[in-house]
This record gives sequence, structure tokens and C-alpha cells, in this order.
Amino acid sequence: MTAQRELIAPFVGDTAAAVRAALDEGKQVLLEGQLGTLKDPDFGIYPFVTSSSTLAGYGCVGAGIPPTAYSDIIAVTKAYSSAVGGGAFMVVAALVPLFRWLALRLDVFFHLINIGA
Repeated sequence: MTAQRELIAPFVGDTAAAVRAALDEGKQVLLEGQLGTLKDPDFGIYPFVTSSSTLAGYGCVGAGIPPTAYSDIIAVTKAYSSAVGGGAFMVVAALVPLFRWLALRLDVFFHLINIGA
């Protein structure tokens, strides 16, 4: 373990202090949150959420800075949400009963066509 500790030691630090110091020096700081609202534990599509808030307003909590430190928020969006891992995605899981209902009706419809009704 000592060897691994020495290997990563240069990369470990107090990031909150570094962010505050940069702001105190008048530097710009970029906070990046790539998951978005649908992955937020409070407002997202449970159970396909992450363990921490992904909304822009919570960036100050994660960075250890006050909300007044924000000067601009830039949002980049996509027209869909995706998830990794096993299991059905929430929208798909919600549509399964509808697909089953439609399949049953289509079976009846095609049966009636086949018997000439």
C-alpha cells in the first residue's frame, strides 16, 4: 500500500481550498456536471439516478464555494437520456404494459382478418 500511496500522493489535495484560492485571486473556475436533471436523486428518473445532486445549483456544494461565486451558468443539453448497466430504462419499463395491451389487440385484429370477419 505504501507504494500506491506514494504514486498517487502528488495528485491528492484539498480541492475546495484550491477553488476558493483561485476565486480569491480573481481567476475563473469551471465546474462541470455531466449528468443533468434526469440523473438527479430528487428530480430524476428513479431508480436510474446517481448518488449526488447533478443540478447547477448544487455545484457550489460540491466545490465548497458560496452560490454568490457563480457568475455564469452554461448548459449543454441532448434530446435524450441514456443509462448504463442492466435492466430496463424507465421509459421502456413504463411502456411494457402498453405494448402488451397493443399486442393482444393486434392478435385479435389479425385473427378476425384471417377468418374473414
